[in-house]
Amino acid sequence: MRKKAAETALRILLTSSGSGRRVRLVQAFEKVLARRSPPGRLVRMDTNPLSPGLCRGKLSLLSPAAADPKFGSWLLRQCRKLRINAIIPTTDADLEVLSENRELFLRSGTEIFASPSETIRICNDKSRFYDFFRKHGIRVPAVFKKNQKSFPFPIFIKPCFGRGSDQAMIVRDSRELSYWLRVIERPLLQQYIKGVEYTIDLFLDREGKPVSIVPRERIATRAGVSDIGRTVNDQSLIRFARRVTETLPFLGPINLQCIRRGKEIFLTEINPRFSGGISLTISAGADFAEWTVMMLEGKKVLPRMGKFLPDLVMMVYEQAIYLPWAKQKKSSDR
Repeated sequence: MRKKAAETALRILLTSSGSGRRVRLVQAFEKVLARRSPPGRLVRMDTNPLSPGLCRGKLSLLSPAAADPKFGSWLLRQCRKLRINAIIPTTDADLEVLSENRELFLRSGTEIFASPSETIRICNDKSRFYDFFRKHGIRVPAVFKKNQKSFPFPIFIKPCFGRGSDQAMIVRDSRELSYWLRVIERPLLQQYIKGVEYTIDLFLDREGKPVSIVPRERIATRAGVSDIGRTVNDQSLIRFARRVTETLPFLGPINLQCIRRGKEIFLTEINPRFSGGISLTISAGADFAEWTVMMLEGKKVLPRMGKFLPDLVMMVYEQAIYLPWAKQKKSSDR
């Protein structure tokens, strides 16, 4: 939490913010920070010099991958040099590494704005995730042992540690299953549930209490992220999400993935970070970027439950950036 927030400009670093999916989140933060007095600054960071988000930003960093042993020390040096007040991790890999080094960054004046480390570990390990929530009475898909004699096909398979929809798919027979068991490292086999898929965006204050809960129907997806979505003011989904937040401590933006089959709601995943489709939630009036900045300024964010526009539809389309190669080469050397 910052002291004398009004006297100095807030500087926020957004990790893995160069992809096209993150451009709208970057723009939301830049809009919020521009309204401050003095205006805040957003630093973008990515591993790819040809990322659209890096091309459009004045303050950008080309970083090592989170899996690189030098990632933490490199980022700490950059934060000291640029006087970064807070880092907002946007990927699972960034989350795990940075949350484990939270105290180290805090001693240098940089807050890692994310849920506690143990929460992140439970959410990132799918096998542990399902065991945890089943024990806490939250409905989740059944999990099967890969060496059991028979399976109720179709079933669903995915890695225990994975990102988006990589290697996550429906398996329809034993021949397909045999193949994917050889391909996927540490596979998780689970019950296939046919129903309506939802993402539920939540924002939680420093006491872990929900400020806002916004369900979104996933009408069409690509690489695990909504391309077409719709906000829904569904009280059963909102109650379900609130109950999930009572099982673990969370902070700031998180998103739940769930499937509704009739009156049953199954929790399939929690990402303790901004969702890929967060721009729909922000456009519907739940300004997660504004609330993040307020909390980093040391301000209290009051509950805004139900204060969003329902039945707002988002349709995502591709957009291109054109730059001279010399200019792009210069930006990649930052």
